[in-house]
Amino acid sequence: MTTPTFFRRRFSIAVHLAIFGLAIVIPIALAGLIASIGLANAERARLEEQAQQIARSLARNLDREFEFLVATLQALATSPAVAIGDFATLHAQAQRILPGRSPVIAVRNADGRLVFITELPWGAPLPVGNNPAIKDAADRAMGTGKPVISDLFEGSVTKTQFVMVVIPITVNGRSDYTINVAAAPDAITAALRLADMPPDWIVSVTDGVNKVVARSRQPERYVGSTASASFQANAAAGKTMWRGVTLDGADVLTLSERTANAPWRVSVSVTRASLEAPLRKALGGVAALTGLGLAGSLAFAFAYGRRLSRPIQAVASAAATLNSEAPAWPAPSSIAEVQEISAALMTTAEELKTRASQRDFALRSAEDGERRLRATYENASVGIGEIDRDGRFIAVNDALCRITGREREDMIGRRFQDLSDEDDLRDDLLNFAQQRDRARPAYVVEKRFRRLDGELRWGRVFSAAVCSDGAFAYAVRVVLDVTEERRASEHQALLIAELNHRVKNTLAVVQSLVHQTLNSTSSPKQFRDALTGRIMALARSHELLSESEWRGSTLEAVLRTSLLANDGPDFTRTALSGPPVRVGPRSVVSLSLTLHELATNATKYGGLSRPTGALAVCWSEIDAGQAIQLDWRETGARDPGAEAGTGFGSRLVRLCIENEMGGSYETAFKDGGYHLTATIPLAAIAR
Repeated sequence: MTTPTFFRRRFSIAVHLAIFGLAIVIPIALAGLIASIGLANAERARLEEQAQQIARSLARNLDREFEFLVATLQALATSPAVAIGDFATLHAQAQRILPGRSPVIAVRNADGRLVFITELPWGAPLPVGNNPAIKDAADRAMGTGKPVISDLFEGSVTKTQFVMVVIPITVNGRSDYTINVAAAPDAITAALRLADMPPDWIVSVTDGVNKVVARSRQPERYVGSTASASFQANAAAGKTMWRGVTLDGADVLTLSERTANAPWRVSVSVTRASLEAPLRKALGGVAALTGLGLAGSLAFAFAYGRRLSRPIQAVASAAATLNSEAPAWPAPSSIAEVQEISAALMTTAEELKTRASQRDFALRSAEDGERRLRATYENASVGIGEIDRDGRFIAVNDALCRITGREREDMIGRRFQDLSDEDDLRDDLLNFAQQRDRARPAYVVEKRFRRLDGELRWGRVFSAAVCSDGAFAYAVRVVLDVTEERRASEHQALLIAELNHRVKNTLAVVQSLVHQTLNSTSSPKQFRDALTGRIMALARSHELLSESEWRGSTLEAVLRTSLLANDGPDFTRTALSGPPVRVGPRSVVSLSLTLHELATNATKYGGLSRPTGALAVCWSEIDAGQAIQLDWRETGARDPGAEAGTGFGSRLVRLCIENEMGGSYETAFKDGGYHLTATIPLAAIAR
């Protein structure tokens, strides 16, 4: 083989050291360059993430401000003054509800005419105008019954830019009025300028038609303008990051976040100079350091090379005299290699002997390691098995035998497919085929397997390939029994789903109670007392369900909990009797509300309203155990006219017994008290 010309040439030590120095400096410089580019890219990514976080934070702040304004308007819309048409009182409330804030609150009728505006005193002449943007927002709010956030519009009288939040005012199911709050973009611009960001970044807010609502830089010039064409195109495509040009012509990277309550966008535009500054700085630093490193390396190589050459040349001269009777050994040198050359041959034999000893020690250590590995394999708490390319077990440990319920002799030679449940086998087979073809070195799969006793359990399998000479040799499979973990996870998911369902139902019940109680009471005090009692009854039912982890309760427990507030913990005037009856979670709530209404009526007018009165509640199974009959009997009550009525309480009792539990009931006033007899199917009460 011909040696390249470069290697046939001879160079001095100084040149070799210079080449060695270059070989060190250049890779370091390249590594520094790569690292610097990586750091610059990381810094760019950090800037992008910072911009995205600013956009997201400002969007959330804007959503919170919208939610605050909607909540404020909803508080005014549900004022008692609205129900009686007292707009003068509502005007005074609106002026007080946002002290120290600039937004203006106004009420308009269905035709868009002003009823009042907080900028003017009550009774003052109101401006007449029909701004299309205001009319459109009001119509949408009344049409949908939901809050509407308008796009930026110009007031027809003041010629000032505004945004507006509108909600309908609903009285007795009709939406004949709207209430809105209008705010100038200045407040949003002021909030944008408070964002912690570099001074050359631009933050802007655009509405649903891509008009600039607020801008951190030059708002007086650009607020009300339509966003740039690149902004509109990328926003329409649903992008959150793009390269584009701002309205003032700057080349920027824009990070955008959409608000949740309106089709608005909060966008942070980072200038190209800001993004590229870290890279320019990094490249300049690398270039400077590389130049210094190369110059220093070459200077040191030539200076130190001359010093190394002298003792080596002396060794070469001495080597030429080795055949002589008196070799001329060179003087001692500070270079260890030069000193060791003369003793190399004498120490070779000793070194071979030492190496043989080291080899024997290494063999013994390997044997000890293999024994420790085998002990670990056999005593591991997880199942470990080795399978060949056909999926047959060639080795298993005791833990895997315990997991599968089989003896080691039964496991060896058996395929893992034979132990797996057929419905879960497909993924494992597909992954194992890829592993056998070296397309997938390792994988994890969860599947069911059947023990020898027939029990079906869940296992988590970790499979790793072992290769020899580049080909698949066998796979090591670590198996964990995760049956209990899966059951706990499924139970937790079931509980969460049930909790979500119960919360939604509870909120619906509370909403209905508030609405019906408001319609059936004539004063705030009556409303407060009635609603508080019903919500407390609902709370007591939920406390019972919480104690049983939402599995239900017993009829006696529901009765005692419901009557506790009316007769005290000792039940001195109340008698309960009947067999054990299980009440399901749904019926606990319905039954608690029913008993609360009956107990409240008894305390106000019936058997518990007088010291001599009493209450007896008994129940029994009827219709061959298909239903229960519940008897509520009061004694010592006043005239029946005192408690008779058709209010919401009576309707609630009827709805709970007949509609919710599918039962029936009869009432009467006899033997000096109010009597109620209810028949409820056991299947319904157990739900």
